[in-house]
Amino acid sequence: GTKATVMAILPLLMMLSSSSYVSDEEMPETNIVCYMHDLLTSKNVTVVPMTVAANSMGFGTIVAIDDAVTKCPNRRSAVVDIYIASALDSSDFHLGFYDLTEGKHKGSILEIQGADRYL
Repeated sequence: GTKATVMAILPLLMMLSSSSYVSDEEMPETNIVCYMHDLLTSKNVTVVPMTVAANSMGFGTIVAIDDAVTKCPNRRSAVVDIYIASALDSSDFHLGFYDLTEGKHKGSILEIQGADRYL
């Protein structure tokens, strides 16, 4: 009844009341510019299908990705990161993790959610 509803909502209300507000002026801003290199047809490919699904939708296909992320558009420039992705099928990667390996943010991990439709 009513008591159960109040008990269910109470933790949410406590979290909301104890949260603090930070204005846009107080939030630090970090701008990171980098370039990801998908190599699909070279001698050193970075995107490789590991399994192929038995269905027409591609659901269950597993693809391994080991893309270099560099400071400059030239793929031979300094590697600052490695890109790793996962997906439910091979046509739309929906999650990327970047493990920063060089520079001011070395050792940090950045998660980017989006799409990398390579096929």
